Amino acid sequence: SLRSHNMFLHRDKFSTFILSVSL
Repeated sequence: SLRSHNMFLHRDKFSTFILSVSL
């Protein structure tokens, strides 16, 4: 569960990064 949560956080962070670059 913790591992899944960690992956989710990483994915969310990556998505935020992509959005920042897009802007």
